[in-house]
Amino acid sequence: AKCKNKEELAKKIVDEDNVAGDIVGYLVIQMNTAPDCLSYILKNTDKPVLYCSYPYSGIGGWLTKNSAAIRSKRKGYAFISSLSFDDTVGAAAAFSLLKRGGTSDDFVAAVTKYRLDHTPEYSGYTPKKDNLKCLSPEKTLAKVKGMKILSVGNGGSGSKQIEDDFGIIVEPVPFKDVNDIWRVITDEQARPVFDKWKKEARMIENVSDATLLGVAKMYLAMEALLKKRGAQAITIACLDGCYKGQLGAYPCLGFMELQANGLIGACERDISSTVAMMVLQAMTKGRMGYVSDPAMDSSHRAIVYAHCVCTRRFFGPDSEPVPFEILTHSEDRMGASVRAIAPVGYPTTSVRFLFGRRQLFVHPAIRVLFSALEIVAHNFKCEDIISYMKKD
Repeated sequence: AKCKNKEELAKKIVDEDNVAGDIVGYLVIQMNTAPDCLSYILKNTDKPVLYCSYPYSGIGGWLTKNSAAIRSKRKGYAFISSLSFDDTVGAAAAFSLLKRGGTSDDFVAAVTKYRLDHTPEYSGYTPKKDNLKCLSPEKTLAKVKGMKILSVGNGGSGSKQIEDDFGIIVEPVPFKDVNDIWRVITDEQARPVFDKWKKEARMIENVSDATLLGVAKMYLAMEALLKKRGAQAITIACLDGCYKGQLGAYPCLGFMELQANGLIGACERDISSTVAMMVLQAMTKGRMGYVSDPAMDSSHRAIVYAHCVCTRRFFGPDSEPVPFEILTHSEDRMGASVRAIAPVGYPTTSVRFLFGRRQLFVHPAIRVLFSALEIVAHNFKCEDIISYMKKD
């Protein structure tokens, strides 16, 4: 059926089901970033609902909506997030209880039992030693005060709060300022960067030389703009810019190259992640981070961090670079993106600042596996969860 949006489609499905009268519940699988169907079904039916996630397809939406549904204590709501589709099928078997006269409480109990039974116990994995020495919070704040982030594209918020809290300036920049520089960079100027990537990449797949040369030009454009504006970091609404023709090439490889030179690049105009990278780079005396969309994986008791922003030098600017691969961008199989082969066995820390609320989320883990799934060309860091994942 043709519908204007997901909510309209959900309403049509529910209306048809009400007429049919033989629906015992709903299996909702998150396939993209707009989970309106779940919200409508939860609010407008009293049927049991099982909410699942398809790997890396709108997982941020899944995490947000799942948390909200849990907090609402909506009767008959159950969930599972696993990289194995067998777990989705196994959890969905609980719908058969409803056909046999079971209650919504029976359904939720069955899904919960399945999820817990198929989530491994914490392995007790001992991380490798990492002799990281950090600056104090006071020295860190003194170091970042006056630093500048270029925020390229539309949208974004919280810049005044960031300046008040950290002394970091967020300067808005239109796409045109980046693209105008990109347009005038010649092939000859970009060739050294192009040749370097071609020589150092462990693999290049489905990316033409012409595309890679354009991406090399984007790196040089970002570098030039940072120098011109006196900034240390840049974050770009890359998907919006590329899809609307306002950005000449994907900046993913350029972000990696900026980080190799002590600067910071972050995608999707993600101000929060850019600030976190800037603050933690200062605190750790030069270590670079990576942006992530965390995917919960109950089948391995892990969180899989995947995104197109990475560093090759995980242990600081003087550490050995890890291998990397050049592939098309995940969401559209276009352009050129990068996958760095992260070292395993080391402790990691994920951080997110919530500006305005003055909150800091910190999550420790151990990187236990590097996973490169065919479905996406992103950076994967599979990390064993130290906290109690199996807690309801």
